[in-house]
Amino acid sequence: MWSEEKIEDYLNKNLKEHRFLHSLRVRDTAIKMAKFYNIDIEKTKIAALVHDCAKNKKNEELINIVKKYGYDINNECEKNIQLLHGLAGALIAKNLMGIEDKEILNAVRYHTTGRENMSMLEKIIYLSDYIEPGRKYDGVEKIRDLSFHNIDEALINSFNITIKYVIEKDEILHLDTIKGRNFLLKNSRWFNLKKIKKRRKKNKGKGIFLILLLLIATMASFFYFYLLSFSEGKAGKTPPVASKSGEPINILIMGVDIGGIESVNEPKRTDTIILMNYNPKNKKINIVSIPRDTRVVIHNNWQKINNAHAIGGVNGLIDSVENLLKVNINYYAKLNFEGFRKLIDSVGGIDMEIAQNMYYDDASQNLHINFKKGEIAHLDGKKAEEFFRWRKNNDGTGLAEGDLGRIKNQHLFIEKFIEKIKSPSVIARLPVMLSTLPKYVETNMEPNDMVKYAYNFLKVEKSDIQIRTLKGEAKYIGKISYFIYDENASKDIVNVFRGETNEDSYDTNKDDTKVEILNGTNINGLAATIGNKMKEKGFFNVSVGNTKKSKESKIIYNGLDKKTLKSISKDLKINNIENSSLADNGRFIKVIIGEDFKK
Repeated sequence: MWSEEKIEDYLNKNLKEHRFLHSLRVRDTAIKMAKFYNIDIEKTKIAALVHDCAKNKKNEELINIVKKYGYDINNECEKNIQLLHGLAGALIAKNLMGIEDKEILNAVRYHTTGRENMSMLEKIIYLSDYIEPGRKYDGVEKIRDLSFHNIDEALINSFNITIKYVIEKDEILHLDTIKGRNFLLKNSRWFNLKKIKKRRKKNKGKGIFLILLLLIATMASFFYFYLLSFSEGKAGKTPPVASKSGEPINILIMGVDIGGIESVNEPKRTDTIILMNYNPKNKKINIVSIPRDTRVVIHNNWQKINNAHAIGGVNGLIDSVENLLKVNINYYAKLNFEGFRKLIDSVGGIDMEIAQNMYYDDASQNLHINFKKGEIAHLDGKKAEEFFRWRKNNDGTGLAEGDLGRIKNQHLFIEKFIEKIKSPSVIARLPVMLSTLPKYVETNMEPNDMVKYAYNFLKVEKSDIQIRTLKGEAKYIGKISYFIYDENASKDIVNVFRGETNEDSYDTNKDDTKVEILNGTNINGLAATIGNKMKEKGFFNVSVGNTKKSKESKIIYNGLDKKTLKSISKDLKINNIENSSLADNGRFIKVIIGEDFKK
């Protein structure tokens, strides 16, 4: 990272004199606020200096910088290109000056518009820019005073002035400003709503006019704000980590104590942790389950990863997963116990074939599980929760692998769920889903991204969706049962989430794929020969045998992507390929060697 002196030299050369002096005044103001609020002074100093580093760039330069690093230009910025100087400044800070601190970069990016759930550093940089000694406008003294007494009230007042100014100029309001203001009104610990109401009464005429204009803007953006309701006002919301256009994204999905009945505001452990990767280039989705007993370091102590959310909220779990797997998480989605039920009910439930007897009664939890082996059970929300939670019966029988076995059951359910939401029957249920989900799902995904990715997800073929579990072993340490993550064994799995896949090879998840070669000819040893060929390609779980005579060779598969299938078909010279519906058998390839087979 550049030194403070080098940054100042860059600003002096690339900014007009008045803008450079403004940056120095913002730095000095920000340092005072950082000391008052006990915030890291060095980070504050750098963020304040850098905040306007792109301010004097021409519109064409701003557009080129943003597009160079793969960012799209939203509608608001298209109408006012100079709004891009915050994002462009953050990109210059990162890629030229070597600043990697996310908090500093976000403070630079949002210093003009603000946003919802701003960090303290973001608030300080925004207000320092707003109140530095060179600023002169009606109301600035009031905001200067509030900035050192009630920072949230100072922000709300600054947002109000900005919104009024933009409306009076007939310019487009940036939605981040509206969202930032609304978030503070709903969530600020310090802001006194009674005082605000009194002030509104004193300025009733002006207030009504402003409210009407805001209502019109809101109605015009109804669908946008409907999607915004997924995350609006939810505690623990953390900013998304942007990815370049067309690049893969990672989404962390967390189910928070779906079996609990405690207060919804009480911190909870995560019952289910799933990381999903979507690659828009090859149209593939990779899903990996992270066992809740995975041993990680939280606050310098060894703990189970399902404690991370209870201790540090959403950010705590994100940090734990990122540190464990050495990946970047772009978005998250959190679902509580009631939301899980509502989600399944909203799609009309899921039909599952039960592979073994499942019965468990616990009156204290009002839990009564009763599924019979071989039955096709229709799982509504309540029964789906029971299926998800079950590990053992009252007599101790059940899943030999414990929680890992439970995860396998969950994967079967997820496969059925994906099939259901991709089916035409769900269309009629969309109104129910749209009215239900925002109440129970918390996410930091922006509305336009929700629409984009939802549309793309639905177009992904079943064969291009891979569902796996981290590799490792269950182990007792200090009389506590942990899952010990095996980084080497999980390398192929995790590399997908790091963007390190080899597009020129077979699918990388060969160790999870069962391969069965069956000889349906009179040629002895043919199955073994083909089996060895598959092993050379990296498939290790290979078995060979004989089957009844077959005229035609065939490849039967489940859970493999199209690229892998195409490669196998080419290598074996077998064009007859059949997709199996036996999802409960996991990922597998069955090759039947017929009389038409050519060596």
